[in-house]
Amino acid sequence: NGNNASLNDGAYFSNNSILFDGDNDGVDLGKSYFETIDEFSIVIWFKPDGIKGGTQMLIYEGQGDGFGGNNEFHVQYDSGSTDQVAVWMTGGISIGSGSGTVPTDKFSQVAYTVSGLSATATGTLYLNGVNEGIDTGTINRSGYGVNTLVGRPYSLAFPATPRSYE
Repeated sequence: NGNNASLNDGAYFSNNSILFDGDNDGVDLGKSYFETIDEFSIVIWFKPDGIKGGTQMLIYEGQGDGFGGNNEFHVQYDSGSTDQVAVWMTGGISIGSGSGTVPTDKFSQVAYTVSGLSATATGTLYLNGVNEGIDTGTINRSGYGVNTLVGRPYSLAFPATPRSYE
């Protein structure tokens, strides 16, 4: 179907899962998925290995640095002191998981839905089936259009990538 992904910098398959070693590895999905659509839902299952390493990208698209300063969309896991997830869409949507924390060495589900991207968007973040927050904003997608990445951000200068997520 022309939608071929590629494993990068150490990501590998094992038992129907993709494993990341935490050293700039990830999966390049081969095209932009979020540049022009008006609404979408995304679900990510992941299992952190307990290594604390700061903010780690679960999925990313854009030309920013992973800190939300430029035009980008990302869902991230903070394996630092909070063990929480967050979503960012440049121009107005920023949602953190609040009181919901990600357990170590267990699978967690992050779901994000957004609609109205061509006007005022509304996004909702869920962690393990619990609604963690809703936010609205006018999204600037001018930096989108680069390949969607799972695991690592667009900028390899960003300090952390996922570790042992299945």
